[in-house]
Amino acid sequence: MTPQASKNEFAEYIQQFGTPLAELTLAQGIKLMLDFYRDIRAEGCLFENDADMLLFQWGTNDFKRQGRTFQVGVTRQFIGPESPEDLQGQMSALTLTFHFAPTAESDAIKNDSRWCSQPDELTDFGTFIDEHPACKLVASTKPAKITLEYGEI
Repeated sequence: MTPQASKNEFAEYIQQFGTPLAELTLAQGIKLMLDFYRDIRAEGCLFENDADMLLFQWGTNDFKRQGRTFQVGVTRQFIGPESPEDLQGQMSALTLTFHFAPTAESDAIKNDSRWCSQPDELTDFGTFIDEHPACKLVASTKPAKITLEYGEI
């Protein structure tokens, strides 16, 4: 898979799961993104160059000036496939974000993130996500919306 094809490839991966994107739970979406990272390699994006990594993010933001939401998501960041020394136009990302109505409890959770740099870190990374207060807070809450986006960084 090329980074440019990642959105379509991930959409097909979700379709094979049998639940439409708009109906995924947070736990299902995160598991699918982690499994996709484990199962599908990005052509030319070398782990030793940190060129294919996952980023778990959480916090309350005004997403594209569409109103404040509490967001929990996973981004797959790609660098390449050219040389990591020439990053101009070479960084891109596939981002799956779950948006929830903000609450006093969600506002109390500091915006932050955590990286996973290679598949052999996925078990610990997945445990961190599962146990994170942001995920626990909204685990049984239906998201207001779910976005899947790809673009250059």
